Amino acid sequence: MHALCFYAGISLIYHKALYALGLVALLLFFRPKLCYVFTILLAMLWALGHAWLVSSMHFPKSQVVPHVRLTGVVSSIPNHTAQSLQFEFKVTSLNGNPAKANIMLRCYRACPHVSLGEVWSVETKLRKPKNFGNPGSFDLVSLYKAKHIDWLGTVDAKHMTYIKSTRGFTTQRLRKTLLDKIDARPFTPETKDTIKALTLGLSGAIEADKWALFRRTGTTHLMVISGAHVGFLTGLIFGCVKWIWVRCRAWAVYMPAQRVAAGSALAIAFIYSLLSGFGIPAMRALIMSFFMLVRYLFPVKMSTWQAYRYALIGVLCFEPHSVLLSGFYLSFLAVAVLLVTSQVISARGLTKTLLLQLACLVALMPVTVAFYGYGSVNGFVANLLAIPWVGFIYIPLAFASFVLPLAAPLNMMTSTFFWFLQKVDILAAWNIQNGFLSIWHSISCLIVMFLAVIMPKKQFAPALTGIILLALSYTPKLPAWGDAEVDVLDVGQGLSAVVRTANHLLLYDTGPKSEGGFDLGERVVVPYLKSLHTKSIDMVVVSHTDLDHRGGLSAIEKSYAIRALVVENPQFYHRGDLCHGYPSWRWDGVDFSFLSLPDAKKKNNYSCVLKISSSHKSMLLAGDIEAIAERSLMQRYGEALKSTYMLVPHHGSRSSSSISFLNVVAPRAAVVSYGFDNRYHHPHPSTLKTYQTMGIPVYSTQECGIIRLKLNQKGNIIHPMCSMYHK
Repeated sequence: MHALCFYAGISLIYHKALYALGLVALLLFFRPKLCYVFTILLAMLWALGHAWLVSSMHFPKSQVVPHVRLTGVVSSIPNHTAQSLQFEFKVTSLNGNPAKANIMLRCYRACPHVSLGEVWSVETKLRKPKNFGNPGSFDLVSLYKAKHIDWLGTVDAKHMTYIKSTRGFTTQRLRKTLLDKIDARPFTPETKDTIKALTLGLSGAIEADKWALFRRTGTTHLMVISGAHVGFLTGLIFGCVKWIWVRCRAWAVYMPAQRVAAGSALAIAFIYSLLSGFGIPAMRALIMSFFMLVRYLFPVKMSTWQAYRYALIGVLCFEPHSVLLSGFYLSFLAVAVLLVTSQVISARGLTKTLLLQLACLVALMPVTVAFYGYGSVNGFVANLLAIPWVGFIYIPLAFASFVLPLAAPLNMMTSTFFWFLQKVDILAAWNIQNGFLSIWHSISCLIVMFLAVIMPKKQFAPALTGIILLALSYTPKLPAWGDAEVDVLDVGQGLSAVVRTANHLLLYDTGPKSEGGFDLGERVVVPYLKSLHTKSIDMVVVSHTDLDHRGGLSAIEKSYAIRALVVENPQFYHRGDLCHGYPSWRWDGVDFSFLSLPDAKKKNNYSCVLKISSSHKSMLLAGDIEAIAERSLMQRYGEALKSTYMLVPHHGSRSSSSISFLNVVAPRAAVVSYGFDNRYHHPHPSTLKTYQTMGIPVYSTQECGIIRLKLNQKGNIIHPMCSMYHK
């Protein structure tokens, strides 16, 4: 109970989680003890103190720092790719004054060679990390907060000045030395990337298609240093040392074999955890291994569940920010499932292994679906061989390759491993590919599973199974016949809108893709479509060829079958239909029509303009058109432009949204999509002033996140955090 109270107190600070208060209230209701309240308060104080210790000092309080000169030390092994350079930077001075902060720096195009421990001076623009406000989007802020990174910055090579290289032994330097050894060996690129991930925790070099394969086969956990890796290595060392020691009677006289084996196993586990970067799963496994083996080192008796609880408290004391990471919950939940299942089942040998693997798959499925929007059913098959293969064979050989010439066998093992995963990937159709819109669906599934285990009567099994299937088969409510919903997504400086009718889905623009390969189609649009349980897309409209509107197209095409692609320039894409002159159509009582424009010299003014008209409301999606195209539309369509809602043209630039155009369209409200602190300075203050003067409220994706406009009788604009410009 004290462990749960300690977790609740830390979660209350870092998550602002009301469920932590609910847990505390429930606990005190059944077992009112003052010590529980004290434990919670102690955890809250520790969380606040730790947050203060790792926070920035002498930095501005604003969200953006336009131009600063920083001096500091490269504090992580830089991740060099063909497109970019990324590394953590420990700041020691800001504009010549002492300061403290951990920041993440990125460089694009012709970046200098940067090494761990070097001191650099850089000029950069800093900003706070920010999440995209859409269901299904990855929680980037929590990830950076867990790594104690407060700022993000982008630098050019011309603004980076090398000062010196620091000296001294650190764990990071040892990791860098081992990394250089891996690069010097005659490994294949696949083998190099795999060994770096499994021995040093450097998984950034693994290609995106490989991560997709791991995800589809449920083996992603094998490519990041997890508790299983540390546990396997600890068990392997313990068994080997004990087997050798008991056969040397002269040694056993002076020191019991179990004590030597336990000490050796813990020493190797500690070294492995340090080399891997001391992640949360590795930390948890190391602490749990210590408490499991402490009985061999000292005259102390401790049960498995005691070791589990002490591991939980130990991780939270060492790094309270771990509660922000999904791996923290998956790691401790997986161990709990294995412990409970081992106590419940009476099977042995291979049967027990299969049942344990199945129990982990079923119990972790709701959590992985909630966190990642995906559940790998075929992972049961993949992990049966992949887990022992990686844990007992590949990792020991990978470490041995630092001193022995094992390139040939490791290259063969890597190719065999990926061949096996590709065969398992054939079964990917079994997988759950839709996420939960709420974490409470996952929690309800876990509660039902827990009840299924502890309830002695089998009569309850059908009802409990039905509840789980009901939660997993949940689908979002669709618009009624004759109505439509338009979801304008938060994709930063770009555009993407999802239009749904009773039985159809249209995607208007696909989000941006940056020069460094940061694809918002993959990171934002696809996860959101999965949260809607989308099976296929009836039509994708790309308004024009600018990268902030078409960047995510490739990722979306890889994830979904697209029945129709409509664009403003089919020659550019070598496929698709021309939107100008495209015939109007009706879906489920909702009318769609493209408003054709004459061929323009500037691609913005040739954007695909789409009008959606339901039984009660209408909306105009105008791409990046400017004043010239607006005049053409008024001359050609006149009063037909009138719409209930409008997407602000060209992200609110001052070259669009002319007064005459707004008078003709006469929207009741408008939505503008743009990125935080974007280099184009969209939306322009004069444009917003125009909307304000005309009494048209403007909703912003940057402020509100996703914005849903309901084209029904009520005509709601939905977002609980949404605020208006110029109220």
